[in-house]
Parts: sequence; C-alpha cells; structure tokens
Amino acid sequence: MQSSTFSHSEIGKNRLPVESEPEPVREEFSQKTNRSYARSPLLPVAVCFVLGILLDRLLSVTWIMWTSLMLVTTVAWGFSLIKGYHRVAVLCLLTSFFTLGAARHHLFWSMAEEGNLRQLLLKNSSANKSQLVKIQGIVMTEPVIQREEHQPFRSAWQRYDRSRCLVSCNQIATNTGWQSAVGKVSLNLSGHLLSAHAGQQIEVTGWASLPRGPRNPGEFDFREKMRRQGVDTILYVNHPDGIKVKNHPQNPNGLYQYLSRWLRRLRQEMSHNFVRELAPSNVSLAEALLLGQRTSMSNETRNAFAQSGMMHVLAISGLHIGLLAMLIWGICRLLKLSYPSTALLVFSIVLFCAILVEVRPPILRATIFISVALWGKVYLRRIRTGNLIALTLLLMLAWNPSDLFDVGAQLSFLAVMGLFFYGQASPATPYRDTLPVEIEQVGFSYWVGQFKSQSLSILKRTFLMMGCLWLFSIPLVMSQFHLVSPIGFILNVLLFPVIVVVLWLGYFFLFAGVLLPWLLPLLGSGFDGGLTLLRKSVQWGAYLDVGHQYVAGPSDWWLAGYYMLLFVVVLLWWRIQKRLWLWSLLGSWIAIGLLTGLSTSSKEELRCTFLSVGHGCAVMVELPNGKTLLYDAGSIQNSKRAEQAVENFYWEQGYHQLDTIVISHADIDHFNGVPGLLKTLPVGSLLVARPFLQFDQPSVLHLIESARKEHVPIQILSTGDRLKLDKTVSIQVLHPPAQWDVKQDNSSSIALQITYAGQTILLLGDIEKEGMQELLKRPAVNTAALLSPHHGSLAANPLELAAWATPEYVIVSGGRKVPVTTLRKRFGKKTHLYSTAQTGAVTISISKKGIVKTTTHIK
Repeated sequence: MQSSTFSHSEIGKNRLPVESEPEPVREEFSQKTNRSYARSPLLPVAVCFVLGILLDRLLSVTWIMWTSLMLVTTVAWGFSLIKGYHRVAVLCLLTSFFTLGAARHHLFWSMAEEGNLRQLLLKNSSANKSQLVKIQGIVMTEPVIQREEHQPFRSAWQRYDRSRCLVSCNQIATNTGWQSAVGKVSLNLSGHLLSAHAGQQIEVTGWASLPRGPRNPGEFDFREKMRRQGVDTILYVNHPDGIKVKNHPQNPNGLYQYLSRWLRRLRQEMSHNFVRELAPSNVSLAEALLLGQRTSMSNETRNAFAQSGMMHVLAISGLHIGLLAMLIWGICRLLKLSYPSTALLVFSIVLFCAILVEVRPPILRATIFISVALWGKVYLRRIRTGNLIALTLLLMLAWNPSDLFDVGAQLSFLAVMGLFFYGQASPATPYRDTLPVEIEQVGFSYWVGQFKSQSLSILKRTFLMMGCLWLFSIPLVMSQFHLVSPIGFILNVLLFPVIVVVLWLGYFFLFAGVLLPWLLPLLGSGFDGGLTLLRKSVQWGAYLDVGHQYVAGPSDWWLAGYYMLLFVVVLLWWRIQKRLWLWSLLGSWIAIGLLTGLSTSSKEELRCTFLSVGHGCAVMVELPNGKTLLYDAGSIQNSKRAEQAVENFYWEQGYHQLDTIVISHADIDHFNGVPGLLKTLPVGSLLVARPFLQFDQPSVLHLIESARKEHVPIQILSTGDRLKLDKTVSIQVLHPPAQWDVKQDNSSSIALQITYAGQTILLLGDIEKEGMQELLKRPAVNTAALLSPHHGSLAANPLELAAWATPEYVIVSGGRKVPVTTLRKRFGKKTHLYSTAQTGAVTISISKKGIVKTTTHIK
C-alpha cells in the first residue's frame, strides 16, 4: 500500500480539502470577532435620534424649544471636547442628536407652510364636510388605474375603474380669482386618467375633503398614512372631463417632465413585453415582482401570497434590490472589472431601478444600505453592520421622520436586524485544512456524501436564518395584519432558490427588452415557467387550512417589552449569549403574551357596538360571559368596508370566536360582508329567518355556499325563539313569525330584543310597513337603546314606534344623508340620537347594576 505521508510541497492539484477538528486557538479569535461588532458608534446616535422623534410625537413642544436645546447641547459638546471631558462630550453629543431628531420631526409633522391648502379648506368649512373646489397644480406621480374586480354583491353601476395620482397644488380658485395655495393633493378620479402625466400642469374641479381618521375600534388610520406622505387633501373627481391639461404632452416643460415621460414609456414597453411573452395568468405577477405595480393583480392572488407567508415577495424591497446587486456584481467580477468600476456600475443600475419603480421606503432603505456597503468595499474600508444599519436609518428618518411609524419600514429594518442577529448567532463554518488525500482514491460515494453533507448544511443554515427573521418580524406581523402563516416558514426556505432564479431571469428579461429584443422569446419561456412554479406553489400553500391562521395578535404593551428585550439581546450578544437568566426572561415574556392572548375574561357588563359602515349595518354584541353575537354585516358601498370593520373590532378586543351571526334580511347592505368573515373568523352558527332563503338571489346562494365550505351551520329563527348564549342575558326574537308570507325583504327583518339587568336593546334591521305593523301589536317596550330601522328612513321610523319603544338612545347606522334633525323631533327631546356617519362607532354599555352608558369613537 502506498504510504500516506507527504510533505506540504507534494500537496497540489490532485489533493482534496477534508474537514479536521478546529484548533483551540481559534476560540480566542472568535471571541475577538464577536466583540468587534460592538464598536459601532453610529448605533447610539441613531437610537437617540429615534427617541427624539418618539418624544416629539408624544409631547407638545415647540420647534424653537427643540432647536434651542440642540444649539445649547452642541455648544456644550464642543466645550467639553476642548476641555478634555470626553464622557461629558459624548453625553452632550447624544443629547444633541436626540433634540435634532425631535426638531426634524416637529418641522415635518407639526408645521405647515404659509398658504397651506388644508388651512384654507378648514377656514371655509368643518373637517368632516366636502367642498367643491377648483385648483391648479403639477402632477407629481404617474396616474395609476385601479381596475374594479367583479364582486357577487356589487351592482353594475357601482363597478367602475379609478385613477389615482399625487398633485402638487399651487393655486386655488376663489370668488376674487386665483389665490396661492400650497399642498400635496391625492387625486381620486372615477374613470381612466389618460390625458395627464407626471410633470404636467393641470386644472382640476372636484370635491375636496380632509383625510379621515379611524371610525371604528382597531381600524387602520388612513389620515395618519396620508399625513406621513405629506398629503393635505383628497380630491374626488367624478369624470375625466373635470381635469384639464394646461400644457400639451408633446412639449416638455422642464427636465422633470421629460424624464417622467421617458420612464412612463419605458414601463409601458416593459409591461407590453410581459403581455407578449408571458401567460396571461403570470403578467400581473411579473409586473408586481419587477415593476412594483400591483393594480392589475386580483384580490385572490394577493390573498394567496399573504396567507402562504410570501407577501414580501410581491413588495419590491431589500430582497429584490439585493439580488439585483448580487447579479450585477457577479457579472462584473466574471468580466474582471476593477472594484471601482464594478461598484459604480452596480450603484448606477440599482439607483436606476429604484427610480423606475418609484422610490418607496423599503426600496430607499435597501438602496442606501447597498450603496454605502459598495463604496466602503471600493475604498477598502470595513463597514460594520451596526454602523451600516444605523447610517441607513439616520438618512431615511432625516428625509421623512414619520417613516419610523410606517409598518412597512419597521418590518424592513426588523428583517435586517434579524439577518444581523443570524450573522452573530449562527455557528461558525467548520475549520478546514488541506490534507494529503489523492483524487484517484476518492470514489463516487465520497462525492455523494459531500453533496448530501453540504446540502443539509445549507438547508440547516437557511432554516436558522428564517427562524431569526421570524423571531424579529412575526410578532409585528401578527399585531398589524392579524395573520400567522406557519406554511410560510417552509415555503420561504424551499422556494428561495426559485425566487432567486425567477428574479434574475426577470432582470435579464427587462434589460433584453431594451437592448436585445430578439432574446425575449428565449428568456420569456424560462421566466414564464418560473413564475408559474412560484404562483402554483403559493396557491398550494394558501389552500392548506393548517397553513395559516388569522389571530388577534399581541397587545401593544407586550410588543414593546418583547422588542426591547430582543434589541438588548442583539446589541449585547457577545456579552450575554450564555446568560441563562436573560433567555429565561425572554421566554417568560413570550409565555405571558401567549397566555394573555388565549385567555377570555368576563366583562360583567353587556356592550353593544354599532359600527360605522356607511349605508349598511353591523352591530357587535359582547355578552358578560365573553361570548359574542354579530347582528348583520354589510355596506352598500363595498362589502369589504363592513367585513373589515367587524374584523378589526373582533381582533382589537382579542376575541377567538364569533359565536353566532344573525342576518336580519336579504338586502346586500346587511350581509355582503358575511362571506368574507366566514373565511377569516371562526363562526359558531349563522341564523336567518325563513324569508331570507330566496334561492333566486345570487347573493343569497353565494352566502349559503360560503357557509357550507366553512362548515358553519345555518339555523332558522322565528318569533318566540330565544338564543341561549349567556344565562344572565335574554335574547328573544320578536319578528317575523314562523308562517310569515310577506315577500317584501324589509318587512321580514329579524327583530331582536336583548335584555340585561332590566335594560333592553332593540335591533330592528330594516323593518317597515307590514312588519312594523306586526311588531307594534306586541306589548310596549321601555327601551334603553334602539337601532333606527332602515338606516333612519322617516317612513320606517313613525311616531307610533317612538311611542311604543320610548328609547333613551337611538342609533342610526347610515350615510351622510340621514335626516337627523327630523328624527330628533320625531323621537322627542328626551331621546339622545347618534348617527354613525357623524360619531363613528357608538357603544352602549349596560353594567350588572343596570347603568347605561354611551361612548362614541369620534369624540
């Protein structure tokens, strides 16, 4: 047998590297490496800047006060530095950045320019009223056409496309002529806006209103979102003729308009290439992945990506920008370009693509992050990850400090922190040395073993990386989107190579469409196949019932404590990674959150909340024992409005089951939100009256089919039935009788009488005419609260009803055209009347002693 002893000079090309045990001296080196990342001086600076923004949002401090404090602390920093008081200098410097963050946020959030459009509108009317205005301004963003999808519950006259864009207002028409007015306007047009493009001067006539805040508990704050974007006013235009272009599109007016038009044409050409070369079902997915355009994507596809835990793939962010940078870098290195040339090319392409898809916070963050890292590599400067994250955060918040409160930006930075933590917590790569093993002595089994070993190692590390990402992001996702997708943990790992290949093929496809069009058919076939595989995998993941679950999410106090503990772990990892007490504290905090979220507490009171859904109805009844009843869920404007109002309330209160849903009658503005609720919330039963089961109505059939798919039983109610949900509460059906044969839907509405602690609430749906006459034959009821029948219609609220019920409170669930003044006169001075269109959600609370209280969401 040949000797296995060789000198180092004999080890050459025919030798393979094999693993050996790590050397003991490497432990000391590893400890030094772990400590090295702690030297990130920008991290405390960024933390202080963030704290300053938070404090200014909470306190009412003037901009002059913040700037004065900043000047004082800056002078103190310089003085301390000169005197050699280094610790005092550091403290003053951090305080200076703290006040700088507060001052920058105050300037952005609380100070309006002279002649601000919002202030002018408030002078003329209240914040809740729309005003007919005519303005002039410049189109800031390319109009986006949002196509209306077919919905089983919407009439043809309600289905129309909308166009949206941002306009920089400069003038407003008044009785005396044009007046200067500055502000960013969100233009919302019914129809297609084809005549105006970014950079053009336009004149618009429409209805202006200020962005509205949340009208129901747990509802998304649209007003704050608009304010973060700097939008002062929303302008609704009913027809494209309400918009006039002041300069012709063929005559560019400035460089901005020229570049905007060129980018628009480039995006259109890229979209046309998708249509020509890809399957129709993949076109919208390609536009979302590469151009950031999701307007043509169906709600079904969006829901599939969300439920499968793959929604981040649709939103262009650090993943897309990072993979593009990796692709260009790899090509440049293969071409043996110098580091400066490579960095310049990567930076230019990344910047161009960011502008092409219209820069958004996640794209801006990724672009800054990659650019700083690139130039650091060019100048042979090692930029620590902590400094890189902090610098990116500082630049982003300096540009728009309100991004700190944007969920998308928060998730973007949490993902980076998760990757940063993975880099610190992941085990080091096994040390390898070169040993004298000849290639000729290695058989096929060796290569199979190596392939298996390396594959398992990569898979293990990928799962570990995904675990770190989930550790940082999933609590916030659960809190804001109320969705957890365990299937996403697996799909993200298994589909990551597919996503990489699909994006790289997509980038080649885009550039080929501009430079080498003859390559499009070849690249298109591979790109189309990858998109199909990705789409079908996502649909499969969303189809699995166990793959996702809608949840209430953790409370804010728990979320704050969780992330504080997590950031301590990350920032001090090299010191505390072996401290058992800290891991026990983090685990205990997670357990507290789970136990708190799963527990159901009795409230010892009955609460009835009339949600604000426009012209429609949705009433949530919370019983003292913790059970829930929903009376109707519909809106004539959009089924999603009622569906989301109920969902947000349900999750805000932390419920885990909707025990029963009662649908008053077969008008879509009372039940078109129910099919969506059956998909997202666990529902115990669905209760209807016999007249509801009109199988000639497609909307009724759709609801019944939805209940069948979700295994929700349907039961019939009639006069005299009682719902046994809480032994302390009497829930009785007053109408309709079992043999009721009136075909008119409103007259067949279910009337519920809910009694607790001697106080009564009446829910009457749209009852009127024959149904009202039948109801008034019953003995009179002394009512604490009454749901005004038929959304406050005078015909459904006769004087006889006021005398029969004698309500203390009357709640009208309807739109803005409710005759509130006449209704007040009809029910009398002793009755308090609320309209959800004015007050938002209205809650009637009855204590166990029979004390009735009312609260409104809009004070």
